[in-house]
Amino acid sequence: MKKLLLILILASLSFTKGSAQIISVNTNAMLDAMQAPAFGFELVFNKRSTLAVDGFWGNKIMGKNWKILAFQPEWRLYFGGRPLFHHYVGAVGILAKYDIEVFDKRYDGHAMGFGMSYGYVWPVTKRLLIDFHTSLGYLARDERNYMVHTPYEQHTQIEHEDYQIEIPTNSRATMLCPIKLGVSVAYIIK
Repeated sequence: MKKLLLILILASLSFTKGSAQIISVNTNAMLDAMQAPAFGFELVFNKRSTLAVDGFWGNKIMGKNWKILAFQPEWRLYFGGRPLFHHYVGAVGILAKYDIEVFDKRYDGHAMGFGMSYGYVWPVTKRLLIDFHTSLGYLARDERNYMVHTPYEQHTQIEHEDYQIEIPTNSRATMLCPIKLGVSVAYIIK
């Protein structure tokens, strides 16, 4: 996952011009409030489009036994006449690994998804921005779910007299849901 993130960052930097680029860094205030620290950046490519890359990680989100690590790239097209200003639409993706415990049931797996996004960037000052965004898309998940108080091995292995077979997953699904949702605070570096 770390190698993929590094490759995507280096690839996105190689597509930019050699002249001064506008770069902003951001954090999603909604995720920060839920105790899942978020960090991202946005690179401007031309007068209307940008590439935003966000990630977040949480351990004990909202005080519950939830662990999530996610990476969200997004291409944005702005309608305000310049990038990082007013309305935009975009294409967003997500890669996530999670381990969540809800009502004595544990969900351990990973998810991938893509969708369309919409947002509005409100400039507070020349460099400080607030970004309201939402999205809708398809999310595919592949997970193991089992009861918390029983050993995990009972749910994932089938025993035979001569061998043991491990079951890698027991739940797969694709669903329509929000891929990215939040209020981000951004600061333009350059």
